[in-house]
Amino acid sequence: MTPKGWVIAEFYNREAEYESYLRAGPAFVCNNLGTGPQYHRVHRSDCNMLNRAGPASVGPHTSVRKACSRDLQDLAAWLTDRFGPEGMGFAYCKYCLGRNP
Repeated sequence: MTPKGWVIAEFYNREAEYESYLRAGPAFVCNNLGTGPQYHRVHRSDCNMLNRAGPASVGPHTSVRKACSRDLQDLAAWLTDRFGPEGMGFAYCKYCLGRNP
């Protein structure tokens, strides 16, 4: 749990832990953290687009940093606090979350 009460799990080069987290139940995943806000995308954990581009498409999924939460509002608040609001610091996947998640 974060100081503000958000429950966020971060994964980078921790493939086994990430896979275990996803197997434990539905979640939301922000992909590509640290590559620039224009690449921060929030997906449902079962989204087919989650690992289709970049290094994670051909190697371990956690070769790019990810932030995960079971609660979409917690993840969005955490991202806003660190990178800025939707549209500036992150975006929602248009395939699994549409324009208004």
